[in-house]
Amino acid sequence: MSQPKIAAAIDIGSNAIKMLIAEIEGPGQLRVLEDVRLDSPIGDDTFTNGRIRPEAMFSVCRSLKHMSQLMKDYGVRHYRAYATSGVREASNSLYFLEHVRQATQMDVELIDRSVERFLTYQSLNYGLTAMPTLRAEGLLMVEIGSAGVQMSVFADGKLRFSDHVKIGTLKLKEILDSLRGESLQYTEVLQQYIESQLGMLLERIHAYNLPHYLVLGGETASFVQRTHELVLGVRGMSTDVFSRYHRDIIQSGTFKLAHKFQLDEERADQMIPTSIIMAELWKATTAEHVLIPDLSLRHGVLHQLAAEWSNSTLSDTYVQDMMATALHTAERYQLDIAHSLKVKELATKLLHKCNASFHLDASYELCLQLAAILHDIGKHISQEGHAANSYHMLKSMDMLGITDKQKEIIASIALYHPRGTMVPIRPELSTEENIALARLTSLLKLADALDCSHRQKVQDIKITWQHGEYLQVKPLYEGSLELETWAFMQESPSFEQISGYPIRLKP
Repeated sequence: MSQPKIAAAIDIGSNAIKMLIAEIEGPGQLRVLEDVRLDSPIGDDTFTNGRIRPEAMFSVCRSLKHMSQLMKDYGVRHYRAYATSGVREASNSLYFLEHVRQATQMDVELIDRSVERFLTYQSLNYGLTAMPTLRAEGLLMVEIGSAGVQMSVFADGKLRFSDHVKIGTLKLKEILDSLRGESLQYTEVLQQYIESQLGMLLERIHAYNLPHYLVLGGETASFVQRTHELVLGVRGMSTDVFSRYHRDIIQSGTFKLAHKFQLDEERADQMIPTSIIMAELWKATTAEHVLIPDLSLRHGVLHQLAAEWSNSTLSDTYVQDMMATALHTAERYQLDIAHSLKVKELATKLLHKCNASFHLDASYELCLQLAAILHDIGKHISQEGHAANSYHMLKSMDMLGITDKQKEIIASIALYHPRGTMVPIRPELSTEENIALARLTSLLKLADALDCSHRQKVQDIKITWQHGEYLQVKPLYEGSLELETWAFMQESPSFEQISGYPIRLKP
């Protein structure tokens, strides 16, 4: 971009509405002009009553009008406003968004949790210069939200796995608040509950050597404000310093914490679960410091805007991370990894050749590749009816940056990939999405057919258009290809009907 642009990112969260205004020169090049935080009553409503009260709606609109005026003062022409878990989990979320639009003339988008995570991931990859080092040496990254805690493990430069547990600061308050008046040992009970929810995940994390520990969200900012220690250029705290604060926090009541940390009682109340979660997850690492960078969802939103303006596609790092996590999942469920990788390779080559006609963007290619690696995951439950099992397992998985619609497409490709299965029109998908699903499924069927024996006989394929009349697939192979040829012929009619092009296999 030749001239810097001024843009804003707004995060309508459960306990705060935050806005970042910055001058953007390109991805990874932000100059912050204004960082605003205003209290939000949404979380108390959603996690206590399941819906947002009118009073809370009016309060949010007042805050957004204030932010709108700030944007005008700075000459902001581009903004993104996202609502997260507090709105996402409210039963009247659609009415809330419409009320905000009418009252403020601002467009607010309700984002999936996976997209929210992806934007935070972007903020770290673009905004933290030490991130490549942390990823390579071993990192546990934790994001403490109001509704849940997200944990991601990086090793050897790759994202190995990521998981989510519903023990966010306000979610815990909703679950255990009734104990406050009944138990003199509320903090001890809270710690026991958090330990019980993290148990199995801690075992998975312990399998990795993780010398680095990074935490975002919750009331981590209250910790970092009390230290000036820098580790790899990032504000952080040593084990000893954190331990002193942690003991003080769990032994103090909310009123004392508010006074010591100069916070309102609501934020001070959230310091207790934040501190316990940080301490428990630290045990799964060998880190001597906890890193607490001043980065957030809002930074990721602005980096994403910059990437879109520069016509950047999905970053290589993100795609590699998604492939690594998919393969980790495949290994965990004891899939035939060689078969999965071969199907992914062949399906991708077929897509690249057909995409001049299909016009599917990079996000659909990623959906195809993830489906190729995990299409047989349902066999972990039962060989019979495994495609339906695969569908339900994939739908329930946590996939970084994959929207609910994209997850539906990935799971549906797995559902319809068995031979002879037709792809019906799905009413929950748009016309474009239904066409993409049918095309991607037909490609996966052909690729799966070419490794029907699970022996990887087909080493490579050469795909050519013959006189503009049909598509010819010529395999480079070893041994007999009779089974694969038969399977390919069974799947060819499906591809031809969906694409409009005849296809021939020439062994």
